[in-house]
Amino acid sequence: MKALRKLTYPVLAAAGFVLAGQTEAALVLVIDVSNPAAVTITSTSANSQTNSSLNIGSDGITIQNFFTSAANYASSTAVVGNLAPTGSGFTYAQLGTFNFEANNGNFTAGNDLSIYATGATTAGSQVFSTSTRAFNGVAIVDFSSTPGALPTAGTTGNVYSGYFQSGTTGHGLLIGTFQVVPEPSPLLICALGLTVACGKRRR
Repeated sequence: MKALRKLTYPVLAAAGFVLAGQTEAALVLVIDVSNPAAVTITSTSANSQTNSSLNIGSDGITIQNFFTSAANYASSTAVVGNLAPTGSGFTYAQLGTFNFEANNGNFTAGNDLSIYATGATTAGSQVFSTSTRAFNGVAIVDFSSTPGALPTAGTTGNVYSGYFQSGTTGHGLLIGTFQVVPEPSPLLICALGLTVACGKRRR
């Protein structure tokens, strides 16, 4: 039993060190793709990683590298629900695919999503602050025409303000990350690691 304890503590310590050493941006959106006809994008309570003030209608946000291969969704693709930047009087209502790295803002076939609002929005209608949570609410989108391009569970990526990668004020700033669910929890990973370690020790 003592020998097992000596083995267990270093494994737990090592696992804790790896997890504690991670410095990834905060998880601000959780995306469930289990039903391609009703993909849900759910906000978390995490704060934005940056300060940005843009027009939610003309600028919106970018979910980078969402699709695993180029998909083509028109800029009028409907977004249903109440997902919104915290404090905004508008919700995200439309999206389209584009190429974020092209830095031209043109809607076209691509791996990236531009999500924005509709109607008479104004400058300052999409504000992100490091002192408040980035988003509130849930959005639902129909991606049933391209189920093979949807990301797998555990996929992560970045969420940016606006649609230009660089060179435009307020655009291309890292708000946080998204994650596709479900994903094995760190505790489960640690438990699996301990099981393997203990099994080797017993041999």
